[in-house]
Amino acid sequence: MAAKANAIRGLSRRAIWVGDGSAAEAQTSMAASAVSISVGGVANLLDDSADLILLQSDLDGLLTVRQLAQAHLSRLRADYRKVYVANLVGAAGAFVAGFGSLQAGLASNIGAGLVLASRWNDLRCLARASERRDIIRLSAPTEELEGEFIGSVSHDGREEPLVEFPDLIDAGSSIDGV
Repeated sequence: MAAKANAIRGLSRRAIWVGDGSAAEAQTSMAASAVSISVGGVANLLDDSADLILLQSDLDGLLTVRQLAQAHLSRLRADYRKVYVANLVGAAGAFVAGFGSLQAGLASNIGAGLVLASRWNDLRCLARASERRDIIRLSAPTEELEGEFIGSVSHDGREEPLVEFPDLIDAGSSIDGV
């Protein structure tokens, strides 16, 4: 176990570990890697401690993860280019065209505005998905607990009601899952 962790450390500080993240012997190797990806699947989801967990037990998901990472990296590079060009225009304008601090700052903010405009639809879709998730979560049926008032208790000169709630889990029943 320690030999494998040392080998991972010796490879690169950006090494990626791939394996079953729920295995106890994999913990040292996962800790030695920059990123750990588990292919343990759904069956081991609760016991898995990897950074990324592929829900299917095959390696096809690795290709998808790599493609998503490459697309994200290319978007970041394009966004940084826009901001850097706008900052360069602002600084060059200050030296060449005699921009004041207001004009240089506005030129710099144009870069941030371009990035926001190019990502506006993505942000709007993300907000909609978050709202839908919250609506679903809030509209899920819940049980209201009815408590029995059994008196009041005095704390620091003020009266607080004393309520007893019933046990949610009977002692004779078993719990199947979460």
